Amino acid sequence: MLQDKTGQKFVPLKSDIYQEHLIVKRRSPREVEMFRLRNEITIGGNGSQEVPNPIQSFDEVSFDGLISRALNRQGYANPTPIQAQGWPLALSGRNVVGIASAGSGKKLAYILPAIEHVSAQLPLERGDGPIAVVLVATRESAQEIQKEIFAYSNPCRLRSICLFGGSYRNIQTELTTPGYEVVVATPGRLLDFLCERRVNLNRCTYLVVDEADVMLDMGFEPQLNRVFEKTRPDSQILMWSSTWPRILERLATKNMPRFTQINVGAIVSNAGNEDVIQVVDIVKEEEKLLKLKELLTEIYDTSDHPGKIVVFAERKSCVETLNAFIGSFVRCESIHGDKSQADREQLLRDFRKGAYNILVATDIASLNVPSVKYMINYDFPNTVESYLLRIERTGLALTPNSKSFTFLTNLNEKQFRPMLKMLKDANQPINPDLQRLSTEADSRSKKRRANRRGQSKS
Repeated sequence: MLQDKTGQKFVPLKSDIYQEHLIVKRRSPREVEMFRLRNEITIGGNGSQEVPNPIQSFDEVSFDGLISRALNRQGYANPTPIQAQGWPLALSGRNVVGIASAGSGKKLAYILPAIEHVSAQLPLERGDGPIAVVLVATRESAQEIQKEIFAYSNPCRLRSICLFGGSYRNIQTELTTPGYEVVVATPGRLLDFLCERRVNLNRCTYLVVDEADVMLDMGFEPQLNRVFEKTRPDSQILMWSSTWPRILERLATKNMPRFTQINVGAIVSNAGNEDVIQVVDIVKEEEKLLKLKELLTEIYDTSDHPGKIVVFAERKSCVETLNAFIGSFVRCESIHGDKSQADREQLLRDFRKGAYNILVATDIASLNVPSVKYMINYDFPNTVESYLLRIERTGLALTPNSKSFTFLTNLNEKQFRPMLKMLKDANQPINPDLQRLSTEADSRSKKRRANRRGQSKS
């Protein structure tokens, strides 16, 4: 029986539960290569040797009959590329990093193997913690994923629970008492329950980090590392993301000595999206309100039905100011962290239904808004990667002829150069002012470095 450095003994783990279909096994390397090429699937990581062949239909994966019937009821025709390659890897017990865009089917890529994994383990005993844990960035995502898990786990009689901040803590505490096989949680709330010993990870052998790039962008790296430290050493870890920034690469390498990486489509790190027209305007801070009004007027003059518009601001106070300003001439609503969960959900439902078409928000809304036509970055985020995440998470690339408008000021000087490079890589038109300011910022930076070298020598 496995034990850790403290002498803690663990229940035996059964991780490799994959039964490769004979058709999949007999496919030639050439057939497999062509399938991956057609679907833009690439394999990497230090565990990329002897990767199982991707499946090409639901009949080729050995899910429990109850899961297969639930899958059929959803009306899906075929697995998505991330599922086609991700399911065999996850069911084989491998550590996985999956990189694919929003709407690619990443959730089912880890949910269905999670249910199979849980079903293959010994039943929970009194006092045992969950077998599968899914970490997500926000409570909205946690609730959404738990609903998806319930649709497939309920027929298998597996219990799941959702833990997140901002909800009735005493109810969640009561629910964790009997023990649940699957827990979906935000990192902070899970750590709270771990510290209070309401939950333990002694039985956790399937750990998922979804929206990994978003969580790192939100500053959750310390919490994630603490969860990894509390997880048993033989756990299977799966990270899922829309982008592959260096900070995520470091997190994966640190916590997974060996992992297989699946990429579907181009990897978004600092590469932009060619499907979205990205317009950058250099303005003074005091001009931004006027520029915003001019831009919205132009959008509304172009069409009576301009489509959905999201305006991003960095601070909650700024969101409220913009909401009042825009609301003086056209209906809009706002979302930020100070609004209650119920209010935010209702506002998003109304936005989806078209009750209003302008939403002013902090980045908290970029995880759950539907496809939009226009994204306006009233405030530029801290990094270009965060800017790209806004495009990704609002589904901007899924809407034909969509546009992103960005206001840059002197306060964003550190982002001039990376923004310019990203726009060039994405074959976007370059604002001459951005080119000039980027060159000037580089020159100032070189002078500062030269001065520091001179001072150190003296």
